[in-house]
Amino acid sequence: METPRQLKEVKDLQILLAALDSIDEAVIVINSDHKVLFYNKPAEHIFQYSKNEVIGNDISTIMSPSCAKDHKAAVKRYLELSHDIKESKHTEVVAVRKDGSPFPADISFFVTKANGEYIFTAIVKDLTVPREMEERINLYEDLAGLGRIVAEIIHELKSPLIAIGGFARQLRDHLKDEKDRYKVDIIIEEVQRLENMIKELREYHLPKQEHSFLFNLNDLMIDVVELFRERFLKNAVRFLYQIPLDPLYIHGRREKLKQVFINIIQNALEATPEGGSVSLVMERANGKVAIMVEDSGCGMETWQIQKAFKPFYTTKPKGTGLGLSLSKQILEEHKGTIEITSEKGRGSKVLVLLPLASA
Repeated sequence: METPRQLKEVKDLQILLAALDSIDEAVIVINSDHKVLFYNKPAEHIFQYSKNEVIGNDISTIMSPSCAKDHKAAVKRYLELSHDIKESKHTEVVAVRKDGSPFPADISFFVTKANGEYIFTAIVKDLTVPREMEERINLYEDLAGLGRIVAEIIHELKSPLIAIGGFARQLRDHLKDEKDRYKVDIIIEEVQRLENMIKELREYHLPKQEHSFLFNLNDLMIDVVELFRERFLKNAVRFLYQIPLDPLYIHGRREKLKQVFINIIQNALEATPEGGSVSLVMERANGKVAIMVEDSGCGMETWQIQKAFKPFYTTKPKGTGLGLSLSKQILEEHKGTIEITSEKGRGSKVLVLLPLASA
């Protein structure tokens, strides 16, 4: 039969365990053989492994191979220099959840001795939300800086565009060859599109009514294909495209969506070396229209894909880092999505889904 003292110790232990389960940080305790002795509920939530999967097993269960190797080397150093251990250690690492997704973590290490054995305790804090907030604040600061130079950009672009558009219209009136007139028409159309973009930038800070129209996406895509035809020839890159004959109608802002596909195809072209190819396939898919752009270019690492839609991130020497970010924003305004899959050295695929207009 348990004594009053033993009952009190059990009660105190229960209180301690409940307290450790109620905090936000993961608490993990191991011995010098790297066996997990304690693993609280927040640890289950953060690492996605249950207590049954972890307690009694090697700590490497919840660690990537490289982290496990570094951890065991650190424990070995602690044991060799145990007489010098006087305070906790603190570091930031990239940890991995059960599903393989990485996340930033702040880890504090504590070492103590119990019953002649060294016990290692780690308190792990998931920094995903704080890092996202930090990135958001940095983004707002970047956007604020961008806003300060928008007025200057508009001033510098407005006059040259007016001159280009005006001279192009005058030139068109004197051209007899239909092919030349067609090329000048493209110049005029693109100048008009840029003028519209400048107008939107100028009025960006003012609330405005978004107007959506019904149009055939096939026609828009044919316009984009024609716009790029000579660019691909000049770069010696094959451009293959498949656009359905049946019209695919959507509601949206035609010029904004045109800019999206121009950005995507331009990125594919710039990523593809001479002799490579870019393909565009457009088809109906479960009440939506799917547009797949695939290139045989250099491809991207996983971390590059994760940053691809962040404003101001670019791998181009002269890129602004706004193309894909703005494209994603425009597609979300149209209830659409964009997804990138890629492998380093084996090209990239960009899939856009847009809802079709109902009958």
